[in-house]
Amino acid sequence: MHKSREIRSLMVLATVMLLVSLGSVYGQDGGDREGRGDRGDRGNRRGDRDIQNMSEEQREQMRERFAERAERMRAEQAERMQEDLELSTEEYTALEPMIEKVQRLTRESLTAGRNPAGRGGRGDRGGFRNPFDDDADRSPQAQALTDASAALSEVLDQDEPSADQIKQRLTALREARIAMQDALRQAREELRGFLTPEQEAQLVLRGLLD
Repeated sequence: MHKSREIRSLMVLATVMLLVSLGSVYGQDGGDREGRGDRGDRGNRRGDRDIQNMSEEQREQMRERFAERAERMRAEQAERMQEDLELSTEEYTALEPMIEKVQRLTRESLTAGRNPAGRGGRGDRGGFRNPFDDDADRSPQAQALTDASAALSEVLDQDEPSADQIKQRLTALREARIAMQDALRQAREELRGFLTPEQEAQLVLRGLLD
């Protein structure tokens, strides 16, 4: 089960990187998108098979390469954000923890506690997550949401779950989602309090603030 989750995580990573690459190509040249999409689909399926056939050492090397690339992308994004906000290095350093908190909570609100595969037996219970995120850094709200989702999945996996069990777990999941959104709203308001109107507008355009 653990190895299966690792393989699925690597498949997600490969798909994300493929989409990022395709997005860069589309941004430079409109071209024949339908043809490119067909080639992308074929490449994605081939990539999935390759990942399944990898040894543990090869998977670890792949994780390291993705982690390095993700760190470079994060650094480039931070540099662009600093320029857009017209902040000095010292000013951005002071704001960066609040920015990263909003980014993490935004990411968690979109992934924690969601299982597109449906019933818990098919897919990762508790929802998808960024493989580069450290579980130790996961917010309490995201962990509670993940646990509530897993609890509901366990009930749905039963042969004949009772209506009361489903309602109880569903209520807990909804409450956890509300708590997740409350945490994100509070983090955004904290960050907003240190921004000029122009800087706030820049972060709204980026989707970091609402």
